[in-house]
Amino acid sequence: MFSLVRGATEQSNKDGLFQLKSSKNEGFIYLKGQLDYERVNYYQLTIRVSNGFNLAVEDQVEVHVLDQNDNVPIFRDLVHGSVLEKEPVGTPVMQVRAFDTDGTEEHNQV
Repeated sequence: MFSLVRGATEQSNKDGLFQLKSSKNEGFIYLKGQLDYERVNYYQLTIRVSNGFNLAVEDQVEVHVLDQNDNVPIFRDLVHGSVLEKEPVGTPVMQVRAFDTDGTEEHNQV
């Protein structure tokens, strides 16, 4: 019989985000909700297996969440700019800044 032990932290399945279903002598781990890399990017789950004689063993499984490009860039400190008429081409008008809250460099480029 398989079971998934709930830990004391979100990373150890405190909220039951993962569930385990078994079939014969195999266990399958399923998601019960959405993952968010920027909130938690790594889980350490404890699986318990026991037999009909009350003998049991526990082991840990690591789940690594992969980042997706799911956050839009955000402007920071956007203000109004102005420039005098007849200024030469290439005259600086203003500087704008933006950032992206995705967790990995691959996905947070602006």
